[in-house]
Amino acid sequence: MVVAGCGQKGGKPAESTNTTSSGNPVTAPVDYLGAVAKGQQKSQATTALLSLNQAIKMFSAQEGRLPKSLDELVGP
Repeated sequence: MVVAGCGQKGGKPAESTNTTSSGNPVTAPVDYLGAVAKGQQKSQATTALLSLNQAIKMFSAQEGRLPKSLDELVGP
């Protein structure tokens, strides 16, 4: 027997994570562009965080310790 569920308890409907959409077809293009911009910002933040993490790992491998500050990660 296989049982599957959505992980929700209590039978409440799932809340929408999209808080900027008005649901109005007239504003759909504006809502879409806002969602695209928000996605781009999140992608850029993730990329920056991954780059910072990689710089910390490289510093740690070269110096044998974690950097004391972000200034140590900046090259001369």
